[in-house]
Amino acid sequence: ARRRAGVPVVLLWLGDVLGDDCDPAVALARPGVRELVRVARSHEAAGGPSFAVLGAHEWRCGAPAVHLQPGSGPRPWRLPAANYVVRVNQGGATRVVSNCSDRMCTVEPAGPDALVDLVLLDTAAWLGPPAEGGPLLTAADTSLAQQQALLAALEQSPQTTPRLLVTHHPIETAGPHGQGGLYPDSAFSLHPAPLRRAIDLGLFAGALSGHDRSLSATADIADAV
Repeated sequence: ARRRAGVPVVLLWLGDVLGDDCDPAVALARPGVRELVRVARSHEAAGGPSFAVLGAHEWRCGAPAVHLQPGSGPRPWRLPAANYVVRVNQGGATRVVSNCSDRMCTVEPAGPDALVDLVLLDTAAWLGPPAEGGPLLTAADTSLAQQQALLAALEQSPQTTPRLLVTHHPIETAGPHGQGGLYPDSAFSLHPAPLRRAIDLGLFAGALSGHDRSLSATADIADAV
């Protein structure tokens, strides 16, 4: 209905989709998730874009490379990198406009038809890293280096389009994962320094996150924390 009304619709998966099942086929067939997948497939079939960020469970089930899906595939979303930027234009079309290699990132300048930039970051590499060392911890360090490079590129790019930060872990929340909550792992002070700096600099017009199993929307989280 929103598409028919001419409103751009982008479907975002905010991590932990796999739940306790590390096999994506099993996870996506769970009751509830199965219905969401059906909606997502229908959305994609109608030309609607769908993107994802990595969550804590995805890290528990393997490094980001296991879950990356640059284009269409078995999962109902695109995940071209652990950290990336998607530009939405006035007509609702989307395009990945960031490119990272060798710990260096670039972001394409926005044109006059740009509506919003979605900055999708892998917070689980910092807040939910692998418990043991080895290849997974190396992958987490690589994701964080990529994230720092992408934030640096955004800081150096002229901001002519609003940017929406999209993460698994909230930047702040008044739910159980917030500061003072039962499972406090999602608060501004707990995020890595490059992300805190980007937020302090005002790089983002807002943030959209998952992880906390509660629904909240606010223009100012000061009272909550």
